[in-house]
Amino acid sequence: MFIPDTYNINEVAGKEKLKKVISTVIQKIYKKYEMVPTLEKGLGSWYSEELQQVVYDNLIIASVHLEDVSEDDIKFFIKLARFIKKEMRQEAVSITINEALALI
Repeated sequence: MFIPDTYNINEVAGKEKLKKVISTVIQKIYKKYEMVPTLEKGLGSWYSEELQQVVYDNLIIASVHLEDVSEDDIKFFIKLARFIKKEMRQEAVSITINEALALI
């Protein structure tokens, strides 16, 4: 899962808002899988039609390793991505499952 550090598409998110979202993601993953995701800093980019340029965002990558991925697991991570999208007021949030990338 890719958690952006921006709010409302391109505004810098406050530290408390970002901490709350990351904490909720960790709790939901732990509750379902009894494991804590690995968190890493990353850099993402996207093309802004409004600005007519590529925009770079810092993001947090939350990773878990599952031996087998079921349809229920996929639905869980899509639901979690929708939570991040809503809380951070983003147009889309990216997730990868195995080697597939999805924009939610």
